[in-house]
Amino acid sequence: RRVREIEARRLLKEVADSESDALQVVGADELPDLLLDLGNVPLLPEQVKEFMHLCGYLSTSQLTFEDLIPLLERIREAEGFSKAELEDISQTFRSHDDDGSGSVSYLELEKAVVSLGFPASFELVQGFLEQFDIGNKGELEEREFLQLVGTLRKAEIDMSVAFVGMNAAEPTGGDGDPTVAAEIVRKVLAAVGYAPLLTESDVLARTAVAEPVTQWGLARLVADYRAELRGKLEAWRGFSEARVTELREEFGRHDPEGTGVLKGAPLRQVVGELFGNARRSAAANARVAEIISAADADGSGDMDFQEFLGLARAAMDELTKEKMQKERDAVRATGFSKTELKEFRNARRMRQVFHMFDADGSGDMEFSELQQMCALLVGGAAEGARGERELREVLKQSDQDGGGVLDFPEFLHVLRTLADKNWCGIG
Repeated sequence: RRVREIEARRLLKEVADSESDALQVVGADELPDLLLDLGNVPLLPEQVKEFMHLCGYLSTSQLTFEDLIPLLERIREAEGFSKAELEDISQTFRSHDDDGSGSVSYLELEKAVVSLGFPASFELVQGFLEQFDIGNKGELEEREFLQLVGTLRKAEIDMSVAFVGMNAAEPTGGDGDPTVAAEIVRKVLAAVGYAPLLTESDVLARTAVAEPVTQWGLARLVADYRAELRGKLEAWRGFSEARVTELREEFGRHDPEGTGVLKGAPLRQVVGELFGNARRSAAANARVAEIISAADADGSGDMDFQEFLGLARAAMDELTKEKMQKERDAVRATGFSKTELKEFRNARRMRQVFHMFDADGSGDMEFSELQQMCALLVGGAAEGARGERELREVLKQSDQDGGGVLDFPEFLHVLRTLADKNWCGIG
């Protein structure tokens, strides 16, 4: 309660500082901007009115200090989400808690985030775990998941506000809120991670003829786009539009006559391409057989494109599991602490270490990129003939799959080797 009292006083002071009569009350129309300015959970005007209704206030009420405290408590507890949204998020969490443990691990978390329409990737989900996994368990509980979703939505609203601030023309006569062209939503969406955007979108098409919008109108468009994308992602099994296009072309190559189904030799060939190295043992083959059986929804032995998407998703999930296991093995083998790993990943996200020279965003580090990174740490010694020779040898030793590039686990092995040798004074 003490925290809410401080927040309530700050809100009232903000109003008093901006009003000539310094009345210590706040109206519903003032709350969205005040909450945003003071760093609270951002809410759209209609969301503020919903929370006021839940607290027993009319939307026309003027709120005093004592009124604000329970309102702020309710907003905080719900992370700014309505009752319907809370139920949706809770249901999403439970449906992705595959083992019923009350928490979601990496793979479950990625699927849960994507199923709500938000962008997610291997790197992003790693960051989510680090930021919201309070107990450092490697999993998120439902409350932590709710906080994560709240943070993702806050980022969308904050970005909408920022773009209006940068691009808005002042209202004629100084009345009303600043507005921007609705099509700016494309830039907002790209800035928060939705690029590339859908090639066909009802929401984006609507913005071409829409009236200018305020910061809240822009935030609504972002939410509308996310809802539209969410429906498509469900049909696409969580794949991006670009990846679905690639998979459709791949399906077509194995179905040259356009029958719409794969069976027999073409189906076996597709399975081999999708799972590749995952079929290296009898146990692995048995697991792949289970996945194929699950993907064949009608049990016909044939596979249409929708079933093929399910198979491709299962294959990607298996590869992700392998990737996570490889990283866990690397962590144990190199002996890096969790704090050190967190620092490496933070640096990677800031484009200062692993990802610094990954121009194509592939997630792999080539030798030239490794050499440039080391040159930043030890100077020209990394680029001399001897330094290059030694560094190439270290990369070769750590490149477990022989691909000639380093993924993050292999990068950990390189760092461990360089540190143990105190190579060029890097330790």
